[in-house]
Amino acid sequence: MAQLESYQLKQITAFASLLKKRVNNQHITVVCQGDSMTYGQDTFSPDRRLAKSDPTCEIDSTYSEHEQAGTTYPESLQEFCDDIFGKGLVTVINRGFSGDWVEASMNRWKQNPHADVHFVMLGTNDSTTNFYVAKEAQQNIEKYITDMSKLIEQILNFGSAVVLLTPPKHSNEIDLMRNTYRKTLQLIAKHYQVPIIDTTQFYKPFPFQEVQSDNVHYNSKGYRLLSAKLTGILASMSSIYHPLQVRNQSVMIPSFDEYGIALRNQVDLQEQGHALFGVGSSASKGITFHLHANSKLTFSFMTEEDELVIYPLFKIIHEDCALTIELDFGIAPGQSSAGKLAFCGIQEQKLPQDGNQFHLPRKGHYTLSVENPGKAEGSFVYGFLVKRT
Repeated sequence: MAQLESYQLKQITAFASLLKKRVNNQHITVVCQGDSMTYGQDTFSPDRRLAKSDPTCEIDSTYSEHEQAGTTYPESLQEFCDDIFGKGLVTVINRGFSGDWVEASMNRWKQNPHADVHFVMLGTNDSTTNFYVAKEAQQNIEKYITDMSKLIEQILNFGSAVVLLTPPKHSNEIDLMRNTYRKTLQLIAKHYQVPIIDTTQFYKPFPFQEVQSDNVHYNSKGYRLLSAKLTGILASMSSIYHPLQVRNQSVMIPSFDEYGIALRNQVDLQEQGHALFGVGSSASKGITFHLHANSKLTFSFMTEEDELVIYPLFKIIHEDCALTIELDFGIAPGQSSAGKLAFCGIQEQKLPQDGNQFHLPRKGHYTLSVENPGKAEGSFVYGFLVKRT
């Protein structure tokens, strides 16, 4: 018990250090550790690239010889982090290797990368009887528990916080064994008190042919979707243990402390007599997000309900101001442009308007980004109204 408490304390310490660095706008390093889905394998899509094309791969490390997608999830995670935090504040490292099971990954990546947090996504290969997986690891769930525990402890001994990701859903999967591994991973996470993210929810609104290159691996859009979700979770890391939950007839009110948020350039909370929500210094004043020129805010939230709609409510008071609002960095099913809304010039939206909303078809994690790309300050966000479709 004392040894377990020691590792739980290591997670708390590393997690707190990560949050402190984010508050102080200091550089952080993120490691993505896993199998072929982390490596970014794609041997069929037209935009596939040569092996180890992803610039987030470690220069001196050996990787699989399989081709990679036009973008991998660590690569897109780097791109999105540069956008929401600012270039140079986050470094992402790809420690994925095709075919790896937990023990193989643990033995492969023994060198401390001096990271602040590891996203660990392993278990797909452990749950199979594939020939390239060591015989003793094939569907040996007791070994999976032991090896995953050792891997978590290895990373915590590195001084890095751990976030576990369930093995993602593949094709029209009906795999009870893989689902058993996902449920087991949830119990391991609880044992070590590390956060766990259910990645199976990410892909449910998308036809599998749209996001996969074969029955297992993703294409560029599939990998970008995974990174879009994880970027939002990283932006709201302070709330990862208790994420913002939204439901029908709720309102996301401007706040810096009720949920985690990432800021680029100057965004502040401002009292306004015309604000719709929140409580200012007097009953007649509410709170708004005030976005200055070329500023951006990003946060994530969860919903436990299907078929919701989110309406942004805002005011722009200067002709040189604008608002661009994106859901999951604009990645939407099909050819839809519903992942992005753009407003320019003087205008106000205080009530829901058809056509100016985001559709949330399934429950799970979502990311919202709000940007003033204009040359002047004067863009105010009242909040986001949530309704059922």
